[in-house]
Amino acid sequence: MKKHRLSFGMLAAMLLMAFTFVACGGDNNDDTPVIDPVVEVPSLLPTEDGMYHDNTLIYRITDEQAQEVEVVHPVDFSTCSKAEIPESVNINGEHYAVTAIADDAFAIYDEFFNAYKYNNVLESISFSHSVKRIGKYAFFCCTALKSIFIPKEVTEIGVGTFFADDALEEIIVQEGNPLYDSRQGCNAIIETKENRLVFGCKTSVIPNGIKTIGHYAFWDCIGLTEIDIPSSVTSIEEGGFYNCENLKKVTCRNTTPPALEDDVFEWIDEECILYVPDRSVDKYLSQWPFKSGYVKAFGISVDR
Repeated sequence: MKKHRLSFGMLAAMLLMAFTFVACGGDNNDDTPVIDPVVEVPSLLPTEDGMYHDNTLIYRITDEQAQEVEVVHPVDFSTCSKAEIPESVNINGEHYAVTAIADDAFAIYDEFFNAYKYNNVLESISFSHSVKRIGKYAFFCCTALKSIFIPKEVTEIGVGTFFADDALEEIIVQEGNPLYDSRQGCNAIIETKENRLVFGCKTSVIPNGIKTIGHYAFWDCIGLTEIDIPSSVTSIEEGGFYNCENLKKVTCRNTTPPALEDDVFEWIDEECILYVPDRSVDKYLSQWPFKSGYVKAFGISVDR
């Protein structure tokens, strides 16, 4: 992961990002989108840069022949607290399905500092069942999101799409999704076929059967204080628990330490205790970055 959040000092020094869309601004009533009276979908207006808007969201045509659009970003980040993605929109009298959320759509990225800023305004997002793709970093650093519901039609979720900040408590993938699930009420997004947990939050429970904890799955999850890793997990990818600064207890039930990529436990609480099967303490001490005295046995009898 090459992109970073700005530090608080950097954030304080910067002005809020401003976006100007001539078609969206002013009090000219002629620039106010209307609702199609037949199908009740927004009729969009053009922007100067060839996209379209409904005074709330900016859209871009992605497939003219198939009549599909994607959500590019809000018209105004500072007022977009609740985003509702429609099934379709009306452009010049033609109906276009809203099939995607673009990369970085609701994330605020600053090119000068090569870093994301906090979007602490967006509190809820409602996806329509027409959405098939959610782009990478689409909701990254959206710190006020409280819940995420992924419809069964979504078949692509990009890397770093969501951000596990302290506000996020609920993650649900609708039953019937062919690629993703949130089995057993785990409050996580799992790649079903690979049994790979790709995104979790402070209330996540890692189900037995999961083999891999994905890249930055719990990245910067400051609300996470403890986690129980079942014996089925054999690997944790880069940054799996990176900067979980309040993580104080990790229980890992595999007698063979799961393979770790870089920075899995970087910047967690220095006094975090690792509990492992009693016959595996030495293995974990030699393979995981926990100091002697912070690796304790819990007894193999409670393995699962």
